[in-house]
Amino acid sequence: MAQAERAAVVRTPLVPMAAPPIHASRTSASTALRTLAACAALCGASWGQGESVASARADTPEHAKLDATPWIEGWTSLRFRSRWTDDEDDHDAYSILALDYGVARHSELTAHVMGRVAADLDGREAAGSVFGSLEDHHDGAVTAELYHAWIDWAPKDGTLAVRAGRQIDARTPEFLHLDGITLRTRPAGARAVELGLYGGVPVRLYESSSSGDRAFGTWAEARPWKGARARVDWMHIEDDVLLGEFRD
Repeated sequence: MAQAERAAVVRTPLVPMAAPPIHASRTSASTALRTLAACAALCGASWGQGESVASARADTPEHAKLDATPWIEGWTSLRFRSRWTDDEDDHDAYSILALDYGVARHSELTAHVMGRVAADLDGREAAGSVFGSLEDHHDGAVTAELYHAWIDWAPKDGTLAVRAGRQIDARTPEFLHLDGITLRTRPAGARAVELGLYGGVPVRLYESSSSGDRAFGTWAEARPWKGARARVDWMHIEDDVLLGEFRD
C-alpha cells in the first residue's frame, strides 16, 4: 500500500542583519579609561531615567486602559492527506482552530475553545475499506469535533480557580474528558497544598449518546519536599464504553 501526505506550511524567513563595520584605531590607555568611565556614568543616568519613565507610564490612565482591553488570539492549521492502493484511494482534509480570550495580563475571566473539522473529499469509505476511520461512523462526509470549550474564573485574591465547560484533566486516576465544572484552590503554604473537586458528564466524541454516564471526584495535592509531588484522589465514574459494567 502506498501512502502520501501533503501539508501546507507557512514559514517566515529570518533575514540576517549585517554587522556594522569595525574601524581599527589607536588610543592611549588613559583616554580609553576616561571614555569607559563617561559611558558608565551616562548609562547609569539613562537607566535611572528609564525606570522613572516606565513607572510614570504605568500610572497613566492610558496604561490602565490598555491593561483593561480585552484580547483574543489563536491559531489554525490545514492539512491534506492522500492515500492509495492498487484497488482504492482516499483523500481527506483536516482543519484545527484554537482561540483564547482574556483581558490583558491580570484577567479574572478567560476562555478557550479548540475544535477540528474533517472532510472526506471523495466521500465516506465503504464498510471493510482499508482506509476506514472513526469519521466514517458519522453521517455525512464532513464531521466536526469540539475538544475544548471552557471558561476560567479566578478572583484577584488568588484563593480559588473555577473552570466550567468541556475540559481535560490528565492527572485524574482515569483520563477524563468532561463536560462539567472544576473548582480548585491555589497552592498555599510552604508545601503548596492544593484542594479540588469536579463533576460532570464524560465526553464521547464518537458516541451518539452518553446518557447515564457521569463522573465526579476530589483530590488533595502537595509538595512534601523539594522536587517531589504527592497527590491523593477519589474518583467515581460511570461509563459503559470505558468501564463496561464496572464502576469507580
